[in-house]
Amino acid sequence: MVDLRLLVYGLHVAVLAAAFRPQSVGTLLAASVGGYALAWAAGLIAIVLPAGAGARDLTLVLALGAVLPTNPAVAVAVVSLAVTTVCDLALAGVAAIGVATLLRQHTADDGSFVPADRSMNDCAAVVPPGEGARPAP
Repeated sequence: MVDLRLLVYGLHVAVLAAAFRPQSVGTLLAASVGGYALAWAAGLIAIVLPAGAGARDLTLVLALGAVLPTNPAVAVAVVSLAVTTVCDLALAGVAAIGVATLLRQHTADDGSFVPADRSMNDCAAVVPPGEGARPAP
């Protein structure tokens, strides 16, 4: 799963980098996907920085330095950070709306939570508490 995510993130970096300097597709993809994977790992192991702040961007700039001049590499890293932040916030908003919708669907009029699976509640109404299961006739 992580490999697919890093591939997609690397592809978005390749698209951004291609806007600054067209390279051969193989070189650009290798630098972008490999550079993003390396930057992700650097951000992950930079435990003293909150969320690897700065480590990811610096590593991405250094990795892209093989195919881009410094200023465009910095621009790609900054735009990449902005794109991933906006996407993370959008996905968090979608998740929040989904949770709110589920809670609204499973909340009774008095504010109590109603389980999605009512089969256990229905059985409890048929067999009074303390009587246990009744043998089959």
